[in-house]
Amino acid sequence: MSPGPKADRSAPIPERVGRYEVLLPIASGGMATVYLARTAGAGGFERDVALKLTHAHLRENPEFAADLLEEAKLAVRIRHRNVVSVLDVGDDPLGLFLVMDYVHGDTLSHLRRQAELRSEAFPVGIGLKILIDALIGLHAAHELKDDKGRPLGLVHRDFSPQNILVGIDGIAQLTDFGIAKASTRLGHTLSGVVKGKTKYMSPEQARAQHTNRRADVWAAGIVAWEILAGCKLYPEGNEVGTLLKVATEAPPRLRTVNPSIAPAFEDAVADALTMDLAARCPTAAAFAQELRAACQAHCPLPDSIEVSEYVERMVGPKLAERERRAAEIISLRKKMGTLARSFEESISGINSDSNPIHMSRASQSSIPDVPPPPFALLAPAGPASSEPPVEAKTASPAAAGPEPERAVTDTTSVARAGTSVPVPRAPLVLKAVAGALVAIGVVTSGLVVWHWRSSSGPAATASSVPVTPGPSTELSTTPAASAAEVPSANPAPRDSSTVVETPGAVAVSANAPLRWLRVDDRLVQVGGGARDFDLLLESAERSKDCKLEAVSLDGRIATMKLAAGAREVVVQFPLVSGKGSSKTGRPPLATNPYSKSK
Repeated sequence: MSPGPKADRSAPIPERVGRYEVLLPIASGGMATVYLARTAGAGGFERDVALKLTHAHLRENPEFAADLLEEAKLAVRIRHRNVVSVLDVGDDPLGLFLVMDYVHGDTLSHLRRQAELRSEAFPVGIGLKILIDALIGLHAAHELKDDKGRPLGLVHRDFSPQNILVGIDGIAQLTDFGIAKASTRLGHTLSGVVKGKTKYMSPEQARAQHTNRRADVWAAGIVAWEILAGCKLYPEGNEVGTLLKVATEAPPRLRTVNPSIAPAFEDAVADALTMDLAARCPTAAAFAQELRAACQAHCPLPDSIEVSEYVERMVGPKLAERERRAAEIISLRKKMGTLARSFEESISGINSDSNPIHMSRASQSSIPDVPPPPFALLAPAGPASSEPPVEAKTASPAAAGPEPERAVTDTTSVARAGTSVPVPRAPLVLKAVAGALVAIGVVTSGLVVWHWRSSSGPAATASSVPVTPGPSTELSTTPAASAAEVPSANPAPRDSSTVVETPGAVAVSANAPLRWLRVDDRLVQVGGGARDFDLLLESAERSKDCKLEAVSLDGRIATMKLAAGAREVVVQFPLVSGKGSSKTGRPPLATNPYSKSK
């Protein structure tokens, strides 16, 4: 993963992207974050993968979307043990994503940094073995051909220690073809635009000139120079000054920095770091052969077992901790899933064939009592009262005849310290199930708790203490909004008489079922595709204007301002035009590069 801005550790980790379960972040760069994820198949099959998800600010950038798709198309053609395989590419409301083989190990850059932290010299033999493996993979990429056997002319343009992964098995693999250039790419680098890491750029890259595979050979020469010299060629800091040096000055020969280096190594590296493009070492394979020949004469090249032992010693504890945390997350999600399923089973006796909103009072009385949910869904309860529940009835006019059935549900009030708290009946348990599923996402991703309420009944507040319904307690029969309903152009306003005020809560109403809601940089998952619910704001969000971004179940996006002190907000999604993708409303992606044309 290319280095970039430091990852925002406060940003929530998505639970799922596409069909992949996200576990932990691995690395973050300027364009995307890489997560450890897992995919499941038939018969309990599971596989760990690396999922590269684009950053939020690049979701609607068509140029970046095209670059990611081109990266997938190029990388999927390369099948070599020293190149990380691309498995899948997809689109999600969270952004475009790329799925790759997960390499259980670390980067060459981090291995060198670990040695520095331990005040150890990075072993030259280990470093050269890793570099030679990566050069073999690079040569395979350079030799890539299209379906008609024509060379693609691929150039990686970002060959660096950060993009060389070393597995615990001792095998090095090249990754990240995000800015690779090929003659068949749909998009082309603009004139004067420099791409790549400054310290590993070739002079022609620094001058924004035409590049070929010898630009990658130069970058490999810089990596070899640093491994042999035991220090960085260019100091940290001034990027502009470094770029000027790269474009105009040849790197110093190795023996001027360390006279003890064998001349064979100095000559091999100088061959790769020749300013004259025509005189430079022509291929990555040729450079790997020169390094291998120098090692045979002066420094025995270690095998993969020795590299594996070194990786285990340097980053083994870190990898073990990553595995432990991933296992904890998986276990916690399974426990929450079991809790949700058992809660669903507890209400399985409710007659689901009848539309609850049209049930008669007689049929309502047959609904069995259900134990309360293990979440704070109702209003705070005071000291228990010995008074029995009092049934609240509505008086009928004296002149009226037999009262017809109404689509209205009676409620009871539980006496608590002299106050009456309305307690809805059975269908609120259904909403409690949705609340339980939301709570699962809250526990696993560190998000805030959502509080559900019906558009026609009392709201549920998460700051409350649960009230245990007695034998005669009735539960509201208003059904939850279905994600399959056709969204209305304008959400219906709520009846203010039924709203229970909660400090810091904002009543959200939408014209379509929601999947995600973002308050400034805080991402919250909306379970069950709800349209009407209460959003609890954090203390810092209550006293300022916030940006509110919502994503519907079908991928539509709505952005608005949430004013400080606001009690209600209406989310208006644009109507689906029927064009483009049925899931996202955006133009469809390019053809899947992995499907075989018929």
